[in-house]
Amino acid sequence: IYNWVDSIKNKGILEIEGKVIVDGSDFSYQGVPDGWTWSDMGNYYGAGPSGLVLFDNMLEYHFKTSEAVGEKTTLSSTFPHVEKLEFDNQITSSVKKGDNSYIYGAPYSYRRFGIGSLPINRNDFIVKGSLPDPEMQMALEMTKALHEKGVIIKNQPSSYRVIKDSLKNDYANFKEIINHKGLPIKEVIEKTNLKSINLFAEQLLFLISKEEKGFGSTQSGIEVVEQCWENSIDFSGLNLTDGSGLSRSNAVSASHFCQLLSSIYNSEIFEDFEKSLPVAGCTGTLSNVCKNQLGHGKIKAKSGTLNRVKAYTGYVDSKSGKKIAFALIVNNYNCSSYQLVKYMENLFNKLAEY
Repeated sequence: IYNWVDSIKNKGILEIEGKVIVDGSDFSYQGVPDGWTWSDMGNYYGAGPSGLVLFDNMLEYHFKTSEAVGEKTTLSSTFPHVEKLEFDNQITSSVKKGDNSYIYGAPYSYRRFGIGSLPINRNDFIVKGSLPDPEMQMALEMTKALHEKGVIIKNQPSSYRVIKDSLKNDYANFKEIINHKGLPIKEVIEKTNLKSINLFAEQLLFLISKEEKGFGSTQSGIEVVEQCWENSIDFSGLNLTDGSGLSRSNAVSASHFCQLLSSIYNSEIFEDFEKSLPVAGCTGTLSNVCKNQLGHGKIKAKSGTLNRVKAYTGYVDSKSGKKIAFALIVNNYNCSSYQLVKYMENLFNKLAEY
């Protein structure tokens, strides 16, 4: 942001008669895809896609916890600072380790509340939630940075979503001051698959829609994806409602995944795609799967996790030299997630030994 501000000042702009307006309207303002649950969308992994992404659409809550079990925690600050945030804190201090809290709140709503518990005796425990309105937050951050650099702005910042009915964004008649480019798509895909970042997957789906249809939305992105693979996959029983798999409305079978993996294997994108996948025992979400076992380093796969759902799909480089496409999906299991992964490891090791 400060580089952008420096570019503005270098053009001799020291005073702005109007205001900072941030426009993310290339993508839909739908907030989150259909099927995302109330218990997800307030947390960092439930951050919805947007035409402008700020801090990965993440809001950090900084808590101080008590010495006494059961006492409420104290919200010390957030990053970034959200001026309109109203936070109802019901999070207590506990002897349990790690983050056992949940943040609830809808897109574009500044009312948030937290439940659950955090470890006792912590001066600064960070809980990651979703940023209510990235577009508006960017306008605020930009205005703040301009003020800090001595640029005078006469009016309060705003976003295109808020004032779109009264604003004509005719950029052909505007003068460009700076052009900022993001990471190459290949790098974004690698980060998406390695760390299983839901937001990035949703953003990629929107980008596909924007490039092919002129406007980014979930449904249009899904239509483009289905058109791309309609000759390679039997879509019977397949239902997609988002790009990341967080929606409970998705319906995808192991067969669908294996058909997709086989098609990718025979395509020009295979090498790059395989490199983007976590490696068992080594990297990303598979760093602790099959570690120091037969499958170590031989399985490259994408993980998928929801409450009572665990899935892995990818490729196995077997002992015989064959590359095996596989998909393993378990729903409504009655053991712990840790135990389930141990059961799955037995199968992965057998595939590697094949």
